[in-house]
Amino acid sequence: MAIHQMLLGGGAITTTFVTATGGAINTDGDYKVHTFTSSGTFSVTAAPADATIQLLLIAGGGGGGTTYGGGGGAGGYLEDMAYAVAVGNYTITVGAGGAAGANGSNSVFGVTSVTGGGAGSSSANGAAGGSGGGGKGTGVGGSPVAGQGYAGGNGVINTTPTPDLIGGGGGGGAGEAGSSGTKPSGQPVGGNGGDGLASSITGSAVYRAGGGAGSGMTGAPTGGLGGGGGSSVKNGTVNTGSGGAGNSGTGGSGIVIVRYKFQ
Repeated sequence: MAIHQMLLGGGAITTTFVTATGGAINTDGDYKVHTFTSSGTFSVTAAPADATIQLLLIAGGGGGGTTYGGGGGAGGYLEDMAYAVAVGNYTITVGAGGAAGANGSNSVFGVTSVTGGGAGSSSANGAAGGSGGGGKGTGVGGSPVAGQGYAGGNGVINTTPTPDLIGGGGGGGAGEAGSSGTKPSGQPVGGNGGDGLASSITGSAVYRAGGGAGSGMTGAPTGGLGGGGGSSVKNGTVNTGSGGAGNSGTGGSGIVIVRYKFQ
């Protein structure tokens, strides 16, 4: 047990801190930071009765739809600055990113989980998920899980002239909804992915969980800030929980980060 004692007026004051193992461990001042980029176990070996940790939990991002499809939604995002822990083992699952047209997988810390990002559509409506995937054509964006992300953008279609000209909406991010597709010059442009959120849990601000861009017949839509796939790099960035871009981008895997004071 991590115990520090100092004498004050003849008496001893005892302060007890959390001690734990698991993941890649770094030090930031008086804090330990455990980063899990793959599944594992966070083992608390000592803790006071009222111990808390800071927890960042992000699920895998959704994959983008196929040709002219919607962008994938970011994985569900949860940051808890006072998550109660006790001595024992906490099983961690880091969610995988979704393949093209597939939802991402959930991430789990103990009994707490977040939902994988919704897939971008290859045909109609975007899939629901932590953040929703973008729709295609007349399809609407997928809905998010409340408190974990935002909705995907709607698809876009121009029926004149025929054949139909189609594009996809951007996937939702942890910080904002994906943009709907547009048709400024008649040819559809895919929507931008929604931006993710910045967390300073590692000691400096880092954006994660951006939505993937939708794909269109022209234009260069962007992935959401935080790793969302875009026109040039279609796949969501690994270990950010970001969505893949339309045109078959894959979602980025999730991440779990724990921070606590150790002295």
